[in-house]
Amino acid sequence: MSPEAENMFVEDIAPRVRIASRCLPQVGADDADELHADGIAIAAEMLTSAEKRGKEVTAGNIAWYVKNSSLWAAEADMGDAQTRSARLRSSMTGAA
Repeated sequence: MSPEAENMFVEDIAPRVRIASRCLPQVGADDADELHADGIAIAAEMLTSAEKRGKEVTAGNIAWYVKNSSLWAAEADMGDAQTRSARLRSSMTGAA
């Protein structure tokens, strides 16, 4: 990750993910700290992927996708993680 992306991650994305993690519905044994850690991991992966592909993203874009991917936690608990990640990828690329 470039220094600019790292700075955006620490200064802009991580705080937004923290706020979003407190507002998400908790499924099973989830708690806000666990959702926050998951969100940080998802955000880092998204930012790294976008940077490798030469895509420009904003902190708001990454935080929005993290929040919406976290809302699908119930599907992941039910073994539908592949569908969830495919749906997330298609929504990021604009594919149907």
